[in-house]
Amino acid sequence: MARFASIRDVCSNDRPMGKQISLCAAAGAENDSARCALIVRNVLSEMKVTEIQWKTIEAYNKSAYQFDNTIGKLTNYNTSYDYLADLLEDGDSILDLACGSGQISKYLSERKHVLITGVDLSQEMLKIAQQKIPTGTFYKESIIHFPSNTQFHAVIIGFGLPYLNRKQVRECLRNSVKYILNEKYIYISFMEGVDCRIEKTSFGGDYDFLIYYHQREYIVQLLKELNVHIIKEYELDYKEEDGSISKDIVFIGKKREISG
Repeated sequence: MARFASIRDVCSNDRPMGKQISLCAAAGAENDSARCALIVRNVLSEMKVTEIQWKTIEAYNKSAYQFDNTIGKLTNYNTSYDYLADLLEDGDSILDLACGSGQISKYLSERKHVLITGVDLSQEMLKIAQQKIPTGTFYKESIIHFPSNTQFHAVIIGFGLPYLNRKQVRECLRNSVKYILNEKYIYISFMEGVDCRIEKTSFGGDYDFLIYYHQREYIVQLLKELNVHIIKEYELDYKEEDGSISKDIVFIGKKREISG
């Protein structure tokens, strides 16, 4: 999750990445041809990451500790975390997609004795998350196509959708719901809107971050198609540094068991 200023529209420039060397350099594998080829195959063919999205991942790597010391300490969303925690039992398993520095999982693990699996593409964020939750298991993987043979009591996508375009959001939610046990839960948060922009953040200095805003009704429809019933919704106004107000939306949904 990020808060922003200095905006310019880039949706029309969000094209799939074509240069292997740029992709491999972003992942620190430019001198390892085998690893580079694997990254290109897995990430570009499955995740269809764009060049600007990779730059956002790089920006998070470079500003991970600043993020954790600012955005990671916000308490705005604690009420929604508490609602989810009350639905969980000790021993439940959680898949935290776009886990970042682990702030949501850390909060939940202090409320309940839960088993955490975290996924993110920022290696530096994952390092912080592992330090916070030593018993957790963390993977540097795409949140769109995270490979898992396990189902979980809850899947969290806390402000992961703002880094995905509409097609990627649909794919991410479709795959995520597969990982939820029947009659169990999904937590989703995103910023309401219709555009796509490169923005400066309050924690990232001069680094650029690509942000997608999504319409509430679009996410509601996707969840409905996936047989997920929204049981709780939060809308939070956030005052930006320039004085403007952005709207954050949180859905907590329950996966219905398909009868017959």
